Amino acid sequence: MFRRAYRVAPIVLCCSLLACTHKQPSGWHEINATSIFSKTRAFHLTPIQIANRTTGRIPHLSISRLLASRQQQIPTVQIEFANGLGRSQAFDYRIRWLDQRRFQSSAYSAWQTERIEASASAVVLQHAPTIQTHDFVIELRPHQ
Repeated sequence: MFRRAYRVAPIVLCCSLLACTHKQPSGWHEINATSIFSKTRAFHLTPIQIANRTTGRIPHLSISRLLASRQQQIPTVQIEFANGLGRSQAFDYRIRWLDQRRFQSSAYSAWQTERIEASASAVVLQHAPTIQTHDFVIELRPHQ
Protein backbone atom coordinates (compact mmCIF):
# COMPACT_ATOMS: atom_id res chain seq x y z
CA MET A 1 0.00 0.00 0.00
CA PHE A 2 2.78 2.47 0.89
CA ARG A 3 4.64 1.59 -2.27
CA ARG A 4 1.61 2.28 -4.48
CA ALA A 5 0.99 5.63 -2.82
CA TYR A 6 4.69 6.50 -3.31
CA ARG A 7 4.42 5.87 -7.06
CA VAL A 8 1.37 8.08 -7.49
CA ALA A 9 2.53 10.94 -5.24
CA PRO A 10 5.34 12.27 -7.51
CA ILE A 11 2.93 12.73 -10.43
CA VAL A 12 0.36 14.58 -8.33
CA LEU A 13 3.04 16.63 -6.58
CA CYS A 14 4.70 17.63 -9.85
CA CYS A 15 1.36 18.57 -11.39
CA SER A 16 0.30 20.58 -8.38
CA LEU A 17 3.59 22.49 -8.19
CA LEU A 18 3.61 23.29 -11.88
CA ALA A 19 -0.10 24.12 -11.97
CA CYS A 20 0.39 26.74 -9.25
CA THR A 21 2.72 28.70 -11.51
CA HIS A 22 0.02 29.20 -14.15
CA LYS A 23 -2.72 31.76 -13.77
CA GLN A 24 -6.14 30.58 -14.75
CA PRO A 25 -7.46 32.67 -17.66
CA SER A 26 -10.66 34.60 -16.98
CA GLY A 27 -13.75 32.72 -18.13
CA TRP A 28 -12.12 29.31 -17.54
CA HIS A 29 -13.44 27.34 -14.60
CA GLU A 30 -12.70 24.15 -12.73
CA ILE A 31 -15.11 21.32 -13.25
CA ASN A 32 -16.70 18.75 -10.96
CA ALA A 33 -19.24 17.31 -13.42
CA THR A 34 -19.21 13.74 -14.73
CA SER A 35 -18.94 14.90 -18.34
CA ILE A 36 -16.15 17.40 -18.77
CA PHE A 37 -17.47 18.43 -22.17
CA SER A 38 -21.02 19.29 -21.03
CA LYS A 39 -20.48 23.07 -21.08
CA THR A 40 -19.38 25.35 -23.86
CA ARG A 41 -16.61 26.94 -21.77
CA ALA A 42 -13.11 25.52 -21.44
CA PHE A 43 -12.21 23.98 -18.08
CA HIS A 44 -8.84 23.87 -16.33
CA LEU A 45 -8.57 20.46 -14.66
CA THR A 46 -7.08 20.10 -11.19
CA PRO A 47 -4.04 17.87 -10.47
CA ILE A 48 -6.33 15.18 -9.00
CA GLN A 49 -8.50 15.20 -12.14
CA ILE A 50 -5.35 14.99 -14.26
CA ALA A 51 -4.05 11.99 -12.30
CA ASN A 52 -7.44 10.24 -12.65
CA ARG A 53 -7.29 10.65 -16.44
CA THR A 54 -3.71 9.46 -16.98
CA THR A 55 -2.34 5.92 -17.33
CA GLY A 56 1.32 5.02 -17.63
CA ARG A 57 4.26 6.73 -16.02
CA ILE A 58 7.39 8.29 -17.45
CA PRO A 59 10.09 9.50 -15.03
CA HIS A 60 10.53 13.29 -14.89
CA LEU A 61 7.55 13.90 -17.20
CA SER A 62 4.39 15.54 -15.90
CA ILE A 63 1.21 17.09 -17.22
CA SER A 64 1.42 20.64 -15.96
CA ARG A 65 -1.84 21.85 -17.48
CA LEU A 66 -4.91 20.16 -18.93
CA LEU A 67 -7.81 22.03 -20.52
CA ALA A 68 -11.03 20.56 -21.90
CA SER A 69 -13.71 22.26 -24.00
CA ARG A 70 -16.02 21.88 -26.96
CA GLN A 71 -15.03 23.67 -30.14
CA GLN A 72 -17.86 23.72 -32.68
CA GLN A 73 -19.53 20.83 -30.76
CA ILE A 74 -16.34 18.70 -30.99
CA PRO A 75 -14.73 17.78 -27.64
CA THR A 76 -11.18 19.14 -27.52
CA VAL A 77 -8.35 18.59 -25.06
CA GLN A 78 -5.21 20.72 -24.67
CA ILE A 79 -2.36 19.03 -22.78
CA GLU A 80 0.84 20.69 -21.61
CA PHE A 81 3.62 18.18 -20.95
CA ALA A 82 6.60 19.32 -18.85
CA ASN A 83 10.04 17.69 -18.92
CA GLY A 84 11.80 17.87 -15.56
CA LEU A 85 14.87 16.03 -16.83
CA GLY A 86 18.18 17.73 -17.63
CA ARG A 87 18.18 16.34 -21.18
CA SER A 88 15.66 15.92 -23.99
CA GLN A 89 13.15 13.15 -23.58
CA ALA A 90 10.92 11.32 -26.07
CA PHE A 91 7.68 9.57 -25.17
CA ASP A 92 4.57 8.18 -26.85
CA TYR A 93 1.02 9.17 -26.00
CA ARG A 94 -2.52 8.59 -27.20
CA ILE A 95 -5.96 9.55 -25.98
CA ARG A 96 -8.69 7.02 -25.38
CA TRP A 97 -12.04 8.78 -25.88
CA LEU A 98 -14.95 7.56 -23.74
CA ASP A 99 -18.73 7.85 -24.07
CA GLN A 100 -21.26 8.67 -21.35
CA ARG A 101 -21.13 5.12 -19.92
CA ARG A 102 -17.27 5.24 -19.89
CA PHE A 103 -17.04 2.80 -22.80
CA GLN A 104 -14.53 3.56 -25.52
CA SER A 105 -16.34 5.68 -28.12
CA SER A 106 -13.99 4.96 -31.05
CA ALA A 107 -11.16 2.66 -32.11
CA TYR A 108 -7.77 3.14 -30.51
CA SER A 109 -5.84 5.97 -32.08
CA ALA A 110 -2.25 5.46 -33.16
CA TRP A 111 0.52 6.22 -30.69
CA GLN A 112 2.03 9.65 -31.31
CA THR A 113 5.61 10.52 -30.42
CA GLU A 114 6.55 13.77 -28.73
CA ARG A 115 10.07 15.01 -27.95
CA ILE A 116 10.60 17.67 -25.30
CA GLU A 117 13.92 19.41 -24.75
CA ALA A 118 15.57 19.63 -21.31
CA SER A 119 13.49 21.46 -18.70
CA ALA A 120 10.99 22.57 -21.35
CA SER A 121 7.31 21.96 -22.04
CA ALA A 122 5.17 21.17 -25.08
CA VAL A 123 1.49 21.80 -25.75
CA VAL A 124 -0.61 19.24 -27.62
CA LEU A 125 -4.14 19.84 -28.92
CA GLN A 126 -6.38 16.83 -29.65
CA HIS A 127 -9.94 16.64 -31.00
CA ALA A 128 -12.33 13.78 -30.26
CA PRO A 129 -13.42 11.69 -33.27
CA THR A 130 -17.14 11.93 -32.37
CA ILE A 131 -19.38 14.50 -30.71
CA GLN A 132 -20.76 11.77 -28.40
CA THR A 133 -17.50 11.80 -26.43
CA HIS A 134 -17.95 12.65 -22.74
CA ASP A 135 -14.56 11.87 -21.19
CA PHE A 136 -11.02 10.72 -22.01
CA VAL A 137 -7.94 8.94 -20.69
CA ILE A 138 -4.37 9.93 -21.63
CA GLU A 139 -2.11 6.91 -22.11
CA LEU A 140 1.67 7.38 -21.84
CA ARG A 141 4.61 5.08 -22.53
CA PRO A 142 8.37 5.49 -23.02
CA HIS A 143 9.38 5.86 -26.66
CA GLN A 144 10.94 2.72 -28.17
